[in-house]
Amino acid sequence: MMRRKSKGFTLVATIFILIVVLMIALTSATLLTSESGAAADSQFSLKAFYIAEAGAEYFNKQLAADSSWATPPAAGTATFSGGSFTTSIISSSASAVTFNSVGNFSAGGKTYARSLYYTVLQGAWAFTNTYVLYWGTGVAAGTGTAVGNNATIIGSILTNDNLTLGSGVNVSGDVQSAGTVGGNTSGVTGTVSSNVALPLSPPNLDTTPYNQKLTYASTMGATTGNSWSGTQVKNGYYYYKGNLTVAGNLTTTSVLTVCAVGTIAFSGNAIVGNNITFIAGGVVTLNNGVTIGGRCMLYSNTIVGSSFVLGNNVTVGVNSPGMGSTIVTPGGISTFGNNDIIYGLIFAGNLSLSNNVKFYGNILAGHVSAISNNCVLNLQPSLNDFYNIVGVSGGTYSSVTAWGEIY
Repeated sequence: MMRRKSKGFTLVATIFILIVVLMIALTSATLLTSESGAAADSQFSLKAFYIAEAGAEYFNKQLAADSSWATPPAAGTATFSGGSFTTSIISSSASAVTFNSVGNFSAGGKTYARSLYYTVLQGAWAFTNTYVLYWGTGVAAGTGTAVGNNATIIGSILTNDNLTLGSGVNVSGDVQSAGTVGGNTSGVTGTVSSNVALPLSPPNLDTTPYNQKLTYASTMGATTGNSWSGTQVKNGYYYYKGNLTVAGNLTTTSVLTVCAVGTIAFSGNAIVGNNITFIAGGVVTLNNGVTIGGRCMLYSNTIVGSSFVLGNNVTVGVNSPGMGSTIVTPGGISTFGNNDIIYGLIFAGNLSLSNNVKFYGNILAGHVSAISNNCVLNLQPSLNDFYNIVGVSGGTYSSVTAWGEIY
């Protein structure tokens, strides 16, 4: 009898244990299935996020192709990595665009979506793709500028000054002014706009690296009698406490930097080779017939009075990609003579161009007092290496200033 009861108890215990084991197995299977599903959801959602990021990169590339940002890319959808992204504009202006990129990925009968937003600002150098002349950043509107008769301008103009176009002026681009635009505008192929806001923040000039060299030069050598003449090959750094005159032919086999606390004057018909930097505490004078090579830097620290005085028939820079030369000053007046030819970048306070000046590259100035008769100004940003100009900075062509996810 006891044996039968024992057998019955054993059977019940066995069944109970089997039930418990089965419940544990079912629970484990459910948990595993749930965890597996959650892991898959996370993986596919992350995939959608990456697709949204790819959409943002795609949109930024399209945006970069429109240098003025006048017509930002339209909404669009494209396939990518087994999914798709859709981009659209949230808000836009001439210098800032906020857009949305939605990434979609489908798997296991579900569609996973991630939505991102970005705000992108044009960099300070962005103007170089569109504007051959960008001025008025340092002078209040109303001073007035006249473009002489028969001038030819290839590229757009942006100014906060009143502007008058002379007879026969041709502009292959837009003319935009925070003041008024008057005179003969029939030769403008683009739009003529008065009373517009300047859309871009121009690059900044930090004079610190130049001031440091000038301070060091003030402890070196004689104040007078510094002159280079004849044919010379020089390399390295040269500092002069006073003025410097350069005559004859000057070249370098590597890199040459010349710094003078006073003035630097290039005598008539002097020829200067490539890759040379000249830093002057005073005015820089290029007399008639002087030739300055490519990738050269001419800097004057003058703020009041003349910074640069160029005689007639002067040539600066070389007409080849990356071979333009740079003329930089924090202020002062830069005057260019008749028939001068300039390839590169002018970064100046007050600029005056005489008759028949031919300029290729980009001009950034606080004020342009004169663009005289028969001048030719041609937009060629490829001549300049903007990001390696000492002291002049303006960030990238565009930068993301805000981004996040839309839930």
